[in-house]
Amino acid sequence: EAGGGAWTVIGSPSELTHGSSTVNIDFTNLTSYRQYIFVVDNERSSGQAYHLAMRFSNDNGTSFTSSSNYGCANRTQQKTSETMTGGEGLSEINIGAVGMTSGQDSYSSGTYVIWFTPNPSTGWSSVHWSGFNSGGSGDCQHIDGSGFLKDVSAVGTAVNAVQFRREGNSAIGQIRISLYGLSHT
Repeated sequence: EAGGGAWTVIGSPSELTHGSSTVNIDFTNLTSYRQYIFVVDNERSSGQAYHLAMRFSNDNGTSFTSSSNYGCANRTQQKTSETMTGGEGLSEINIGAVGMTSGQDSYSSGTYVIWFTPNPSTGWSSVHWSGFNSGGSGDCQHIDGSGFLKDVSAVGTAVNAVQFRREGNSAIGQIRISLYGLSHT
């Protein structure tokens, strides 16, 4: 296609089985593509139903920014009710809305498509997601959200690693994450 590119599968999926005590899943060396997509499925909490969260790194995962440089906005719809959450000055980007998280029972799970764009020229990196999860009562939630990392001290240095974790540093539980890159060549 003129001006476009093809999505390239990057490696094999990172997968954890239910009950895993793993706290973080890191994706490093994110330098070859202009945009990335993370396809998340089978997401299920192994303990308290904390949100799935993201943090970014510009030193290839040696450290992940956990200062108050993140912001995000979430819109979650469950049946006929809607919840809006988010803010600025956050220590990570939460994927999901307060009070509507993936549970730990056998039929609760989350599925998301997460678009990630590192931007070295401004110090802003952005992420957008759309997804679904089912809560502990079997209710379905549709989730849309956007987030950013503003690190003006890193202008000219692209984010080159992404970390998935649970807020509160809880074990991730069960999850599968596949990564794709788009070159725009």
